[in-house]
Amino acid sequence: MEEDSNAQENKIENTHEVKRRVDPVEEMDKQLNPWKIATIFLAVLLIASIYTNGFSGNDISSDGTTKDSEPTSDSDLVLTVVSDSRCPSCDANADGIISQLESMVGDFKVVKLDYSDDEGKEFYDENNLGMLPALLFNDAIEDSASYSQVQQYLTPVGEGLQELAVGSDFDPTKEICNNDKDDTGNGLVDCEDPDCDGEWQCMEKKDVPEVEVFVMSHCPFGTQMEKGAIPVAELMGNKIDFKVKFVNYAMHGQKEIDEQLRQYCIQEEQQDKYLKYLRCFLGSSSGTETDSTNCMKEAGVSISKVDSCVEATDKEFGIMEAYNDKSTWKGSFPSFNIHNAENIKYGVRGSPHIVINGVSPSISRDSRSILDAVCTAFKVKPAECDKDIDASSPSPGFGWTTTTAPTGSAVCG
Repeated sequence: MEEDSNAQENKIENTHEVKRRVDPVEEMDKQLNPWKIATIFLAVLLIASIYTNGFSGNDISSDGTTKDSEPTSDSDLVLTVVSDSRCPSCDANADGIISQLESMVGDFKVVKLDYSDDEGKEFYDENNLGMLPALLFNDAIEDSASYSQVQQYLTPVGEGLQELAVGSDFDPTKEICNNDKDDTGNGLVDCEDPDCDGEWQCMEKKDVPEVEVFVMSHCPFGTQMEKGAIPVAELMGNKIDFKVKFVNYAMHGQKEIDEQLRQYCIQEEQQDKYLKYLRCFLGSSSGTETDSTNCMKEAGVSISKVDSCVEATDKEFGIMEAYNDKSTWKGSFPSFNIHNAENIKYGVRGSPHIVINGVSPSISRDSRSILDAVCTAFKVKPAECDKDIDASSPSPGFGWTTTTAPTGSAVCG
């Protein structure tokens, strides 16, 4: 089956690639992610660096010739980063951007301040900063060979400083909605404070939180979220109701449809083996049918039961019938309607999409961030919420590697 479908899969995936190349900014805008500005900024800089030999120190003049530019020394160019220890993702997101800037802008000194400290708060107030993390170059950036490329993303603030637009969304002056403290001094704690009205942290609390992770099985960003969620599900066990569900269309060909049918059946009929299977499958090199078979054997899954369930599920939901009838497709992609009702209910528009107690939190994809979000959903937090868990971000795609790049923005959809 895997070989027979290769041609059609390639056609589908090529269509996806063309769609993504038409207007990548428009595609990112659909997701309304607060870090999209940083993503666009870094993408533009990367393209610019390619066409200017990596900002080699030569500026291009209006007549197409080059002119010498003095490289900025380490002591001249300073990047001040203002973060907040109360913000779980601020440091990681800032570090990811710094890493990219180092390869694009060149050498610079980094000074880190924290709003929770007196020095950091004083700097924040003096320069009338807003959302954190804030990244500010000193005016030496104007002498940098890369200044013409970054200028449009810089805004003068304070004295001799220029703030980089990175789409930050953490307001340190407002109530933190899940730290059991009165952050604003008005006597109201967490969700009692009007600042927290409508925030996902103020979701309905349950004895057993419901955690639903919507993915496409071969979407690299969906697998990234799954790799962050698996350690949380393993740690919590039956203290949470954890389910992997599937987006109601498939962007990666028949291999994705076949795999999602298998995973649905393992989860429905052999649930105690599902996480072991999924951990193995995500650790494979590319998620082939052979990888799936090997992982079912490793996890002790009954393949004959899966085959019978897949056949029955296909008939119940008309999966392959829809795949072969393009009039039923959602745009360029076949429908996959096993969890269609939930997709509609939660407004799922791509992979991944996480739902906790019926609410869609805006979180990073590392296990620490996911655990913190899940623990917010308990009526009474269990001891597992205080356990140490890996805070590194899984890399997109297959394999259990990690990344320092900002997470939580890119999706298949």
